[in-house]
This record gives sequence, C-alpha cells and structure tokens, in this order.
Amino acid sequence: MKKISIFSALVYLLLFEIFLAFFMVGSERLTFTGLLISEELEHDTRQVANVRVFGAKGDGEVDDTKAIQSAIDHAITNRMTKVFFPAGRYRITDTIKAGYGDNQYISISIEGLPSFLGYVELKADFTDRPAINIQGARSVRIKGLRITGKNIAPEKAVQDMAAKNTIATNIGDWVSPGCSNKRHSPYAGITIDAYSGKSPRDAYPNDPYNRSHSSAVIIEDVTISYFVVGIAVKPSDNDENAENIKIKDSTIIHNTFAVSVGGTQQRNVALENVAIAGSYVAITTFRHGRQNGQFPFVYNCTFGLSFRLFEATGDLGAVNIDKVDAESFAEIGLFGEGVSSVTSPATISNSNLYSYRFDNYKPSRYVATFTILKFSSCNFYTYEGLFNMVADGNGSITLENSSFLDLTKAPNRFVNSQLYGEYRLNVQRSVLSFDPPLKAISDTHKTRVVPKRLSISPTTYEIIESATGKRFQIKRPSHHVSVAISDIALSSSSISFKTDYPEKFQVGDYLYWQAHYSPSGRSFDYVEFLRDFLFGFFEARERPMLKYTWLLPVLRVSAVDGNMITSKLLATDIDTSYTPSSVDILRANFVNNIIATGNLAKASNRITNVSSIDNFQVGDWIFGRGIPDDARIKNIDERTNSIDMNYDASLSATGVEIYNSLLKEIR
Repeated sequence: MKKISIFSALVYLLLFEIFLAFFMVGSERLTFTGLLISEELEHDTRQVANVRVFGAKGDGEVDDTKAIQSAIDHAITNRMTKVFFPAGRYRITDTIKAGYGDNQYISISIEGLPSFLGYVELKADFTDRPAINIQGARSVRIKGLRITGKNIAPEKAVQDMAAKNTIATNIGDWVSPGCSNKRHSPYAGITIDAYSGKSPRDAYPNDPYNRSHSSAVIIEDVTISYFVVGIAVKPSDNDENAENIKIKDSTIIHNTFAVSVGGTQQRNVALENVAIAGSYVAITTFRHGRQNGQFPFVYNCTFGLSFRLFEATGDLGAVNIDKVDAESFAEIGLFGEGVSSVTSPATISNSNLYSYRFDNYKPSRYVATFTILKFSSCNFYTYEGLFNMVADGNGSITLENSSFLDLTKAPNRFVNSQLYGEYRLNVQRSVLSFDPPLKAISDTHKTRVVPKRLSISPTTYEIIESATGKRFQIKRPSHHVSVAISDIALSSSSISFKTDYPEKFQVGDYLYWQAHYSPSGRSFDYVEFLRDFLFGFFEARERPMLKYTWLLPVLRVSAVDGNMITSKLLATDIDTSYTPSSVDILRANFVNNIIATGNLAKASNRITNVSSIDNFQVGDWIFGRGIPDDARIKNIDERTNSIDMNYDASLSATGVEIYNSLLKEIR
C-alpha cells in the first residue's frame, strides 16, 4: 500500500477546507474542526444557546449587546448549560450580565471556541463599566473569549520600555484619558460581584446594587487586554463572599492592573498557568473595593513588562506563590503593608525573579512587608536596589536556598541598595553565582581565591574556587576598626586623607566610612557595625533603638605614605558632597585553628621564633594571647622566622598560639 506523504496530507486537508467553505452551512468559520463544533452546538438547542441564533452578527460593527444578553437570559431561564459564541468579533456597548444577583443563583458556561481553533472577540465600546459581570453565580465558567477594551496606555508604556529603557512609575501613565480607575467602578474586562452591597458614591452607571454574591467561578482560556483592570473580584463596597475563584490557562496583557481582589472574604482565589504582561501592578488587593482582599494561590504563572508584581496588602491570609517566571519588572512589591499585626506568612518558592535595570528607576523598596515573607529556592537577577528589602512592624524576610545571578559588577550594582530591619532578614543556605568570576575576595595573598560561587549561611561564607572547584570557608565579618581622618580629598574614583594612626592601615584594606543618613527626615545617632563585607551593609540606630541598614561605598587602600592614605573606590555613583569624619577598616574574623606559635616580649612589636611562617602575609590581622586588638602584620622576616606587628605586645610569653584570617579549605 502506498504511503501518503505529509505534504500530500496537507494538500488534501486544504482541499477539504475549501469544500466545506463552499458547500456546507456556516462557511464563515475558519477551520473545519471549528465548523463541526459550531454546527454541533448550534443544533443542540436544548442545552446550548448560540448567540447567532439570537441575532448577534459578530462583524465588529453592529452592536451585539442585546442579542448576547438575550442568549444568556434565555439560557438561564431555561436552565441550559451553555451560551456559545461562534468565531467573530462582537461589539458591545454595555455590560454583559452573567446573572443579576436577584437570589436566583445561576450555573452557566459562556464559551467561545478554544483559542487554537478560532477567534472570538468581545469588543467593549465604552470606558466606564465592566465588559462582563458575574453576579449571584454558583458555578459559572467564562471560557474561550478574547475581551478587549479601549485603555491603550499600558501598551504605550510597554513600547517606551523597549524604545527608551525606562519604566513609567506613575499610575497616570498607565491609564488612558476617559478610562475609569475609580475605587468601586473601574473599567474592567471581567468583574465578579460588581453590584454587591449598597451603591457607593463612585458607583457604576448601569445597574442597581444590593445584589447577591457569587462563588465557584472559573475563568479559563481567556485573553483580556486594554482595560484598567483585567479581572476585578469584588470591586463593590461589600465584603460578602466572592470565593472559590479560579483563573487558569489565560493571558492578561496591557491592563493597568491585571487582577484586583477587593475584599477580605474573597477566599480561595487562585491563578494557575496565567500569563500577565504590560501592567502597572500585576496582582493587587488594595486598589479597589474594600481594599483588603486575598489571593492565596499563584501557581505556574509568568509575569513581565510590569512596574510591580504584587500588592498583597491588608489583613491577608497565607499567600503561596510557586513556580513563577517573572522578568522585566521593577519591584516585587508589597506584602501586608499598613497592618502591624499580620502573622499569616507569604511564600514565594521555586521561582525566577529577573528584575530589569531601567535607566530611570532604582527602587527604594524592592520588597516591603509587614508579614512573614519567605523566598525559597528562588533565582534573582541582581541590579541596583535588589536588596532594598523592607521589613516593618512584625514583618520579616527570609532568603533560603536562593541564588543571585550576574554579580559581575557587584560593587556598582549594589551601590545604592538599602537593607532595612537587618535582624529580621535571614540569609540561609543561599548562593551568589559569579559568571565570569569576580576578582579574588580573600584578604590573605597566600590563599587568594577567585570565586565562582559563594554560599551564604548565617555565620560563614563557603567559596567555591572557579579554577579548581575547591571549597573554602571564612566567617562572615562582623567587626570593624574606626579611625578618625582629616584633610579629605574625595573624587568619583578615589579618596585620600590624613590620619594620626597610619599604623592601622595596610595596602589592600577594605574601607567604609561612617555617615549620618537621614531618610524621610530621620536622624541617626551612629553607625553601629559592618554587616557584610561583600555588599557593605551597615546598621544604624535611631532613638528609640530602631534599627536600619544601608549600603555604603566600598574602598580599597592603594597606598600608605606616612600619615597620608589613598584608597580607590570599588563602587561609583556616590555622593561626593558628603565629607566623612572617620573611616572603618574591615577586620576579618578567625575561622581556623591555630596556625603557628611564637614568642612575645612585652613592649616589643616583634614576635620571634614563629612556626609555619609561610602561613602569614603582610597586612594579615593576627590574634593571640598578649597580641593587642587590631594587630596587623607590618613585616615578615623569613630568615629569622620573625613577624613585626603594628602594636607592641602587652606581655612576655613563650609559645603563644597565633591565628590569622586565612581561608580554611574544606574540600
């Protein structure tokens, strides 16, 4: 038997389509599969109300509002299961009502063709009401429709992102003139229970209020574009249930807000496999309605080209965001904002969060939370502002098993970052990845490591060397030495100054300076300690003992000439108008066991008879009984096995155990 080639099969299929188009009823359908489905549904008049039968034209010009509403009302009255839209563009001039909320709870499915079979568009020719409202529903499904409005501002904002590498930070740039963004009556693609409760001052113009509420609503395989709100759950001034809402397998693109949930009783609102792009805020709970809604489940969704991803505010329940891919956004968003007693946690897990480096915006709050917020197994793309994570009230932020990618320009990328609430942010078992590798970060030349990856635990760093794959460990530094300075000359790339204590400095030292930082009019008393040498986190105290942290410029000493110190800036874009009065020298912690012994003589700066002299390097911090605090190695004499310190010993002793800040190899 002769086999039919793929090409021949396609030709036969095309001829069959032409035959159907000319010789069978319903030739306006675009595919034979769609035609057969349409014909079957058209003739199943006992269960399905076809909008074409009720007079809808679907040509994009004629007003099909009455015909569509007649089909839905007929289906509800006669307890039919489905209202069907054949392929076409249906222009509407008023809200399509899936139920009236008159205590006649309805169950109906309003469907077009599956998106891969045909094009069914509901075209909203107005700007002050919803295209579809679901009211008083029990098990209503909206499926297979493309719903479009007239709010084109989000599309322009997205175009500017690509053309200008900027992001619109003002909501007005995301709303076209004439499109309603009122709290209780936003211009929306789909609303659920828009007319519950009493009529608010900013009510919709087209329907009476005090209507019953809905539950068990499914929105599936729907595309919603060009509205102020794509889907608004409970925008009314009412907290009755609009619960068990599932939005899945859908695309919500070019809307000011993709999804808005308005009240506290909107339990079990879930998004699954939803693509959201081109929004000022992707998902919000405090822009509309009672402004304290919930969205407990977001799963396997994608986000992009948006200013902010989430606004999960108010007295929320637990929020679970899992398997999210997000890119080209400026802020992750707000959690529990404005509530000081929230205890329900929010978790973002197994997600890629690739924020974008816009030229015009570096967020002061990349994440802000009043609740317990945890990032688990997440990948972050780093840029200015990434660590501007604010934990207020009873809030906390935990990073667990997470990675921070593209740190090749780490000093520049983190220069303006702020990390508030240092004690409430925990970095646990997370990873910093370097590709290509950063320069060496060890403070000891003998074991200088060029890192490929840096794993963070609460107490140590584990550094994987790029060349050999060996692993090293060093304690996370928490000590610094403050030194007064004067005659400061500051440029965009270096700082030089005089000091009365030049013995404290060595070439290669990491320096930071103390500052008086006053965000929002706050005045801090002093900088308490260095948090993290890689990013330069400092903590400050404000009366009454409130703690804040922020990133300060990182310096590296390049020359010590008498009492004149010169340092190079490792980070740019600092405020050169500020003149520090002191600098802090990073002092390493000690992770090793003893690496040598030696003899001390009181009032002498020389350690003699040093064992394992090769373990030491000029500039090392050393530690041991009788060795003064902040002692450094100024000189090493390998011929006599002697070390000269920058201070004299405080006692005479033999066989003193000596430590230094050498990295410890653990594999």
